Amino acid sequence: MCVLNKPIADALCTVITLGFARENEKRNKLCFEYDKDEDKAAYEKVKILFAKVGVCIDIGKSVSQAEFPYILGTDLTGLQLENFKKSLNVWVKEIDAMMNEANEPDPNKNQTSPQGAYIGVQILVDGAGDIVDDPSIYGPSSLSLHRPIFRMISPEEQEPIAIAYRNAVMNTNAAVLAITRGLHVTDYSDFNIPYKPGHLFGSGHGMIRAMVNRRDNPPGCDSVFAEIALGSGTTKVSSCLPCALFMQSFGYPASSIHLGRGDNWRIPDSPSDSVLKNWKDYIRDCYKDGLQAFNPDIKLATNNIILGAMVERIIRQDAQEIPNLFLESLTFEDSFTNRIISAFASAGITV
Repeated sequence: MCVLNKPIADALCTVITLGFARENEKRNKLCFEYDKDEDKAAYEKVKILFAKVGVCIDIGKSVSQAEFPYILGTDLTGLQLENFKKSLNVWVKEIDAMMNEANEPDPNKNQTSPQGAYIGVQILVDGAGDIVDDPSIYGPSSLSLHRPIFRMISPEEQEPIAIAYRNAVMNTNAAVLAITRGLHVTDYSDFNIPYKPGHLFGSGHGMIRAMVNRRDNPPGCDSVFAEIALGSGTTKVSSCLPCALFMQSFGYPASSIHLGRGDNWRIPDSPSDSVLKNWKDYIRDCYKDGLQAFNPDIKLATNNIILGAMVERIIRQDAQEIPNLFLESLTFEDSFTNRIISAFASAGITV
């Protein structure tokens, strides 16, 4: 069954993003954060477009990597969170060691600087928020290959997908090398599965790897999950939207969220049944909430159908497929700002 194309993928991602914003609006407005000033205008457009369908968001600028290189997933609040951030200082030497390896690669050892490398970590804390044990490091994104289910791969798409996959492999291995050299550990291995024609690839981000493979909390302890923005080529210190959705479903909301890409995002292999169910249920809830945001009088420029209906029509036979359709929509690479602006324009809504 091949039903996805780029406009439909953009519409589905937009509907789910709207629903995510509406879900959070019930408690507190979402703030989407950009890390480069040139992205501000696109974020402002998204804010205006969302407001046109009654969904309020804030926008802002995320902290720099130099100021605080961590994206956090945590349920700590107030003084607990303050104490935790202070206690992170005890781990500065390890972070510096990895950063130095990432920023000063050795070309004689076929070493490159990683880009977009986010290292997943689980940190145990006590009731006051103080770190109680050495953090568990789960590494950068894990990669996988799979055949498409809901879309076709056209001949002209084949080579760009292969190139994107090879770049992802290169950056994953560069991040692994920075970890092994910086921390002097040997239990991480290169990723070396070659690309297979006719396949898509998935990227299980470090934060999600840490959550899916987490160790149990000892009595009286809680976990803080984190990603470390590793290397000078990794400037964004915000969770991508697909990660933020998963983190929310997991009960550990992201400290910062941006409307970047989330290209080829994938849940790492073998999550528990309960974790997978919570995520799927949350994606479906966001989808339903997002559909409700659209005024049924707003028609698409083509085919005279409502934006939400364009997505709903696809899955009418089985609404349970929404989470899987969302995953495959992310294989049409683009930023979420572009997806949202394009989807609204298709609905005849512009800034």
